[in-house]
Amino acid sequence: MVDHFYKPLYEHSKNRIDALLNRIELLKIEREILLQVIKDYKDLCFKNTNTKGTP
Repeated sequence: MVDHFYKPLYEHSKNRIDALLNRIELLKIEREILLQVIKDYKDLCFKNTNTKGTP
């Protein structure tokens, strides 16, 4: 009888935890992409400052 009460709660909690773990993985990927974009932007800006004033 207790199992009938707790099983849906367990399933819902398990699904929620899985969804949160998936979201964490997506955020890690987004973070890596943003860090690469920032690095590329900095490299581009640094490159442009080095070429400034040269013929």
